[in-house]
Amino acid sequence: MITQAELTTLWIGDAARPEFVAAANVAAERTRVTVCRDCDEAAAWLARHDPPEIIVLAHQRPGRFSCTAIERLRRLVPLSRMVALLGSWCEGETRTGDPCPGVQRIFWYDWPLQWRRGVEALLAGRCPRWGLPLTASSDEPLLMQGGMARQSRNGLVVVAARHYDTAEALLAACRSEGYAGVWRAPHVPLQLEGALAAIWSGTDCRPGEADQLRRLAEELPGLPIAALLSFPRVEDTVRAGEAGAAAVFSKPVWLDDLWDWLGALSWRRCGSLNEPAV
Repeated sequence: MITQAELTTLWIGDAARPEFVAAANVAAERTRVTVCRDCDEAAAWLARHDPPEIIVLAHQRPGRFSCTAIERLRRLVPLSRMVALLGSWCEGETRTGDPCPGVQRIFWYDWPLQWRRGVEALLAGRCPRWGLPLTASSDEPLLMQGGMARQSRNGLVVVAARHYDTAEALLAACRSEGYAGVWRAPHVPLQLEGALAAIWSGTDCRPGEADQLRRLAEELPGLPIAALLSFPRVEDTVRAGEAGAAAVFSKPVWLDDLWDWLGALSWRRCGSLNEPAV
């Protein structure tokens, strides 16, 4: 089993880009990180050092790293796990670009929770989602998520969504995990106590939506709110935070990320000394 002291990460690309700063900080929490500017510098570093457990390829745009360069690195360290950290410009790459096969893809806004969960899995001797075999299809991470043992959860979650179908889908997901849920319909204020958190569904949190989110935060003072946005940019997440969101997730949301966030809130409420990081 790998220990934390043995867990090493080779970061290739820009670690100071605004989209990637938080991801780089999270990567350094539990692993020893070495940063290289490009694949050539990384290949030279690999020739002088032991293989890292994880290689992060920070893609700020499609084509930042060629498949040829990635395959050259893979031949040098065939057992290292490769993960593509993707910026906002990479959102349409699977439709219009040519992403390199065999590299798990995580967008910058999904990175913190998925990275922490993956590192915990590695340290426990389990396979993280981004450690699947090179031949894994894009569906297999979803199948892996669905097949994992579920925790018993409880608490009341407020779902604020404009459309009933969206609210019902989120409420059904919450119920399947053990949470109770209530829909906060548009223009129908709620008065309740004892809720764990709220989930607000928006698109880009521009001024009109930011006002809606701000009113929800005022309506439910002190309640942590998760904002679900459509492929958010950095500026979208900033607006959501200023309007009262405690966390921002991209739609479609990875439910495990949402459960991790809600689970951390439950630990805080119980005053646990082993509070998970979010």
